[in-house]
Amino acid sequence: METFAILFYLLILFLLCATLLFLLYCILPIVITRAPFININPRAVPEILKALDLKGGSVFYDLGCGDGRVVRAAAEAQPGARCIGVDKAHVPVWLARWRARNVKTKNLTFLRENIFTMDLSDATQIYTFLYPKPMQILLPRFENILRPGTRVVDGDFPIHGRTPVRIIPLQHQDKFGRTLYVYEF
Repeated sequence: METFAILFYLLILFLLCATLLFLLYCILPIVITRAPFININPRAVPEILKALDLKGGSVFYDLGCGDGRVVRAAAEAQPGARCIGVDKAHVPVWLARWRARNVKTKNLTFLRENIFTMDLSDATQIYTFLYPKPMQILLPRFENILRPGTRVVDGDFPIHGRTPVRIIPLQHQDKFGRTLYVYEF
């Protein structure tokens, strides 16, 4: 009986350790990343899509896509566009894929990649909701990689050193999600 109890407690300890490691593996990137998850108001999504101006043949990237609500809505609104949600952390990508399981279009993809190093040269539209520091890191890449005419829509935080072609105050404001800054590269 004593051996059984020891094995039982060792099994419990192993499962607790495995669970803790799994949670650290999934959650740590969210904590240490330069782009933490910020939940955008779902009522602001139509305004974001309007600012993006997606068309058939567009290649749209949502950088730091979180739960995927913007890129998912874009895929449904414009089936002729290729819509890619990108996040570095596992949990947001899993959540986005799970929430998109009922999307009827085939133009939606979620990638777990580093937005600071991935190839964006085919982008025609990009949406971000990133703090100023990550945007400053992305700006030189945007200027060197993006094709002329690529539209970047940035939520709340303007890109320092770049003048937006439009500034759109959002109708449905929360603590975050008050303004869209539209840039043409």
